[in-house]
Amino acid sequence: MNKKIKAALLASTALLGSISVAHSQLTISGYTELSYISGGYKQAGGATGAQTTTPTGGTGTALTTTNDIQKQVGSEVSLRFTNKHNLSGPMAGYYAQAMAEIRRIGNGFEEQSVTFGPTNNAFVLFIEKDVVRGIEHARNVYPTVNNRVGDIIGAGTGVVDPLDASSTIGNFGVAIPNLGGGMFSINFAPNMGGSVNTATNNSDGNANKGTVITEGQKRYSVGYRNSNIKLAGGTVDIGVGYLGGTQPKANFIDPKSRTLGVTYRTGPFAAGIQRFRNENPAAVSGNSDTQLTYGITFAATKEISIGAAMTRQEGQQAGVKDPDDITAKTFQAAYNMGPAVFQLDYQLVSNANYVSGQDMAPVKAKFKVNF
Repeated sequence: MNKKIKAALLASTALLGSISVAHSQLTISGYTELSYISGGYKQAGGATGAQTTTPTGGTGTALTTTNDIQKQVGSEVSLRFTNKHNLSGPMAGYYAQAMAEIRRIGNGFEEQSVTFGPTNNAFVLFIEKDVVRGIEHARNVYPTVNNRVGDIIGAGTGVVDPLDASSTIGNFGVAIPNLGGGMFSINFAPNMGGSVNTATNNSDGNANKGTVITEGQKRYSVGYRNSNIKLAGGTVDIGVGYLGGTQPKANFIDPKSRTLGVTYRTGPFAAGIQRFRNENPAAVSGNSDTQLTYGITFAATKEISIGAAMTRQEGQQAGVKDPDDITAKTFQAAYNMGPAVFQLDYQLVSNANYVSGQDMAPVKAKFKVNF
């Protein structure tokens, strides 16, 4: 054996000490999906180019927006590696697990996770990036057939999700997988400054203050989701979440988000409602987004499902309510073929991004195959 390799192995053994691996198993899963996106778009007066507006009826910051829906083929690829080790010796009865996911080729490893806990799953300690934790457990309680209403063509419509402390961000915390029959977790992100972007009227962007101050925004969140509550011949799915945060300097405003959702399922039917409010998503006091969504789905056969959702979202800038509420009517259908599924989404969006008369009608057809 090469001396350098032997020395490295001896060093690794010394670090491990008396903790040994009794059993481990590597699993690989993933999917490839391709979609065709098209649809209509218009602004006030039928204009199709850039338009400068004041979203709050003359008191807000002027915006120039062009949200034309370009015909395109979109794609997403996911390849997930998971390895769980049952430990022995003094750590018998505990496990350690590593997970890494390559998704949207070009971004490298997107989801990353290291977890530790007892094998009876009483609790899980985690350090992760981009894994659903905290308030994200309650992000999408209302029923959908395909993607949630804000995740069909991205942020172009202005329809947003609750703020969280886990999307694209390194965070740590603890989860209790079976608390009263549901999932509970709390997580903390020590620095949001390593994230993506800042938006003045779209709270679906994490505030990136890294170029202004030495340390970014801190966030923590807590969430609970229970999908197995028995009631009147069906089941109730309930989710609740809260997010708070702090900015290191007084001229930036602390963010806050809270959400509550409930769905009732019986036979092939499901109907639900969800409300959330994001406060101060950008560095201006008095900014907020408040969203209410109703959803209904129906499994017509084992393979065919259809659904619809109605969303209304109101915004404030600097404490002044924008008169142009965003509304989105979403219609969905799916044909499930086991390892493959065909999905169709159609939306009618009015006052996209809080701009009066800016309407969008995206259509998305997607084919997804697991491997």
